[in-house]
Amino acid sequence: TYSGSKSLTFSGAASSAGPVTAPTVTDKDGNAVAFGTTTPITFTSGVATAGGSLKLYKAESATIAVTDGTISAAVSDRLTVTVSGLAASRLVVSGSGSQTAGQAQTVTIAAKDTYGNTDTTYTGDKTLTFSGAGDSTNPVVRPTVTDKNSTKHTFGAATTVNFTAGSASASMTLYNAETSTVAVTDGSLSAAGSDALSVVVASAPATRLVVSGPASQTAGQARTISVYATDPYGNTDPTYVGDKSLTFSGAASSSSPVTHPTVANKSAVATNFGTPTTITFAYGVASRSMKLYAHETALVAVTDGTLEAAGDDRLSVAVSAASASRLVVTGSASQTAGQAQTVTVTAKDAYGNTDTTYTGDQSLTFSGAANSSSPVTHPTVTDKDGNAVAFGSRSEEHTSELQSH
Repeated sequence: TYSGSKSLTFSGAASSAGPVTAPTVTDKDGNAVAFGTTTPITFTSGVATAGGSLKLYKAESATIAVTDGTISAAVSDRLTVTVSGLAASRLVVSGSGSQTAGQAQTVTIAAKDTYGNTDTTYTGDKTLTFSGAGDSTNPVVRPTVTDKNSTKHTFGAATTVNFTAGSASASMTLYNAETSTVAVTDGSLSAAGSDALSVVVASAPATRLVVSGPASQTAGQARTISVYATDPYGNTDPTYVGDKSLTFSGAASSSSPVTHPTVANKSAVATNFGTPTTITFAYGVASRSMKLYAHETALVAVTDGTLEAAGDDRLSVAVSAASASRLVVTGSASQTAGQAQTVTVTAKDAYGNTDTTYTGDQSLTFSGAANSSSPVTHPTVTDKDGNAVAFGSRSEEHTSELQSH
């Protein structure tokens, strides 16, 4: 007498995990209805004749129950179904979503079917290739993962990993501070998209300072440099913040006049190299104005007393002379009347650096020496052709070495 359309609710089977797919049963019209939802099914003479086709997705031992709200399938009346997974169609990488540069974490690689069930037949040695994490920058260090013998292999290299019942574990070390999306493939199956592991890699604590800026500047002109507090892999340590007392070195003072190289402190006051300078850092970085004065290749270093910029972490700056602002005459401080000595005329900038762009023929006029009295004889200097030209007259000189009488 139990006939006609009955509203049944099925339970006892779980949804698959990835993607989430609920178990279903068809209603009297052939529509798939999720477990837990009222499903109209047609009965004739106590037996369902329209609907009731079951689909399960999670690999498990399911115990299927049903109720119409009044009568139910008791424990002994329920259907026990062993649901097995399909053959693996993809790999899934799982692990921690965060790690520190240079430190290892254990990741798990699982062979999964379409519904996220682990394929327990995927076993033994598998050749995997990992990808999706960047190299560190200073120095360049590639991310690694261990093989079945705990030997490290760089990402992109074939790595033999042993699987048991569809799952394997490996130790992974990342070095670049970034959000990495760690993927893997065995050549046929791959972990991509949501099956890859997203890892936020944080910098390690700062172990050094790095100075960066333009590789060239003109004597006396200001350029902006930046100082970074970095970990051993070149990642900026964002926790290095606030006022820091830094001492800069590696650049010489100019000679004439003596002018010391400077860097601006946090109040924009120029402070000489070699003197403690208070500079404010935000997220591991500080930028200040620097002036150099000596014509040289300077190697600008810095230290806070604990961390320092040394070696390649220093800033190499080619300092060129400014435009010439004066001429400088040099030679012997004594000479005998009527005898010659060689004097040198050098075009210098405001800091005593030679302006190497001051070249070619220049019309010079010499002064400052008196005529002899008896007979009257003018002091002379030779021009570029070796002719003696009296002081006060223009002499074209090609080189900076001259003969004076």
